Amino acid sequence: WLGTRWPSCSALCAMGRRPLPEVEESRVACLYCDTDLLKYVSEFLNEALPQAGFKESHMWGNIRMLVCFIGCAIATYGHFGCKFPTESIKMGCCALGYFAFSGLTTLVDWLVIKSSAIAVVDPAGGPVIFVDVNLPKFTTTMTMTFRSSAATVSVSRDVGHYFGTCTEGGKPAGGYCSHQAVWDDTIQLYDDYRSQVDKKGK
Repeated sequence: WLGTRWPSCSALCAMGRRPLPEVEESRVACLYCDTDLLKYVSEFLNEALPQAGFKESHMWGNIRMLVCFIGCAIATYGHFGCKFPTESIKMGCCALGYFAFSGLTTLVDWLVIKSSAIAVVDPAGGPVIFVDVNLPKFTTTMTMTFRSSAATVSVSRDVGHYFGTCTEGGKPAGGYCSHQAVWDDTIQLYDDYRSQVDKKGK
């Protein structure tokens, strides 16, 4: 897949079904590193979706930070505000409280946020939509998912569908991503998501 050749980005934009948001291109540091590939796609979605009218939702991120803050505040009070051994029971309660809120943070990550690149408000109305991007270790299959409490849809592509050798001005520029390919799949996912939500609503 690394040998795939892409047409120029302007040509790709002209072929698109929907307007492609203006996102500055940057080069992927390493095409063999799953972290770099995921980071690039996530950063593109974080810039492109708000430009296309998808308002970013910080609700669950704020809830996570609040739970973390409460846990850290309890731990700080137990460490600096309690005297040992006269207040050992209070210190023990603070330790239990810290671990409880740390566990809640883990649950929020595991059950809600997962591998979300961005959470957006559905322009058509409805629950917050999480946009997940996942690339398992030692595979070349990248999966993008739109999920909410109302519906879940996914698309899986070989990373060569998004990353390849783009040619600009007759000069090879390896390591660049086809923004149009990512955008087309993103918009198609949203259309499929809305179709599922509408079917369930009937």
